[in-house]
Amino acid sequence: VSVSPAMVRGALLLVLATGVLARGADMSSEPGPAPAVTLEAAYAGDLWRNVDGGIARGGAYLDNLDLMATLDGAQLPGLAGLTVHAHLMHNNGHAFTDRTGEAQAISNIEGVDTWRLYEMWGEYRFGGDAGATLRAGLYDLNSEFDSIDSAGLFLNSSHGIGPEFAQSGQNGPSIFPVTSLAVRLRQASAGGYWQVAAFDAVPGQPQHPERTGLHLGGGEGALLVAEFARTGTRLTKLAAGGWFYTARFEAMGETDPAGDPVLAHGNHGFYAIGEMQLLQHGAIDLSGWLRAGIAAERFNAFGDYVGGGLTVRGLVPGRPDDQVGFAVASVGAGARWRSMLALTGEGSHARETAVELTWRLPVRDWLTLQPDVQYVLHPAASAATPSAIAVGLRFELSGSWSR
Repeated sequence: VSVSPAMVRGALLLVLATGVLARGADMSSEPGPAPAVTLEAAYAGDLWRNVDGGIARGGAYLDNLDLMATLDGAQLPGLAGLTVHAHLMHNNGHAFTDRTGEAQAISNIEGVDTWRLYEMWGEYRFGGDAGATLRAGLYDLNSEFDSIDSAGLFLNSSHGIGPEFAQSGQNGPSIFPVTSLAVRLRQASAGGYWQVAAFDAVPGQPQHPERTGLHLGGGEGALLVAEFARTGTRLTKLAAGGWFYTARFEAMGETDPAGDPVLAHGNHGFYAIGEMQLLQHGAIDLSGWLRAGIAAERFNAFGDYVGGGLTVRGLVPGRPDDQVGFAVASVGAGARWRSMLALTGEGSHARETAVELTWRLPVRDWLTLQPDVQYVLHPAASAATPSAIAVGLRFELSGSWSR
């Protein structure tokens, strides 16, 4: 991995800026009124190297910078129940999948080289117990839908949102690295929640991935999503969700009498999540989860997914905040997509499976290190790409200021 002087200067500036933010966060942590305004900055850098298999050996440096501001109207006169959030993001656009060739991105910060307004939404809390909220604006679907708290430890993108969902649409759903306009209604209580949302079905501009385009109409349609969940202490989460595009999509391998692709409705999918605290003994806290999902193979290359993992805190004596985790993510190639590959003479496997072992080590309040190893069996389910082994190190700098 080559490191340029500009990269070094940028990293030093980020360290200094984050240190100032972290110092401000320490000062504002004294007891007092809840903050009305919170500013946050976070920088993540990934050093990856493909050491065996895949498309080519070699390394890459990926990074992502997040700048966020949140206004809590409950602390301001006349704005009770209102929250406003803005999120600006920059990514260096470097890729690692061109080394390993996987469909499930090894690094969940691999994106496009651009500055982007990632989120900008307002939320209003209402109802007798104030458990209902209405949110509207530029919004990341995965911040609330198809999310698993304990899976957030892992760097493989499939542990953030299922790949059978992430692949869908003309430019993916409204998730990293580009989001779309949405409206979301959520009702939560001590025992669970339900939430429904409608999204602009085509985030950004597919022809210009570096842009944050806001465009409604033009036959793009909407993406409709719903999720229902039970929550608790031991059984942390038991959830089921579904999604549906209102627009028509090209049916894979189907043509009309004129030889043109057939356009049809029915691009949809479902997912289920189970998350549980398995053991708590002394400083040790062990949690696990399972997730499964399906997508319509008529329109999507991958038809099903199953994944799961274990995370444990307090495993290392004297380091109660360390997290160690092991996870597996396996996505199944659709029959139609495999048949189309076979017509071109390209062989395929039934599944791509990624196995990940990771260890997250907080060094300071503002600095975290995370070594990671992943083994990808049958990258992109292609018979032409050998299984790959990738090793990486993520470092995170973060800080916040509130008033």
